[in-house]
Amino acid sequence: MDVSSEKVGDGKRLVNRVKEKVRVKRVLGDGSYDSKANFNFLTQEGIIPVISKGSLARSRGSQARKLAVIEQQAFKPKAWSRIHRFGYRWRVEGAFAVIKRVFREYVTAKKFVNMAKEMAMKASIYNGFITAMV
Repeated sequence: MDVSSEKVGDGKRLVNRVKEKVRVKRVLGDGSYDSKANFNFLTQEGIIPVISKGSLARSRGSQARKLAVIEQQAFKPKAWSRIHRFGYRWRVEGAFAVIKRVFREYVTAKKFVNMAKEMAMKASIYNGFITAMV
């Protein structure tokens, strides 16, 4: 888990998350991950970038993003989503929604290091709930 301040966008943290010691085949991301740097990095690492782009998206300066834009515009949104299993990202979004609903969207700790520990504890409790339900 990666904890950052609310001022840091998800897309800017992508490179650090992917460089961890986990094999990643594809990255499913919303528009906040749509950047030339992310597309170029993922492509260089051999990872398929499945990142939604606006219907009027154009690309300059990134061959990987350009190909993704062309492909996404060639298919209807539902077909593109089905081909790349983009809907799977909602499983993660759903888990975050449950955690926010159960534990609220705020932390009580004041120091950043303790905030990170609090978030890790909440995620661990959530995982325990899920495991108990199975």
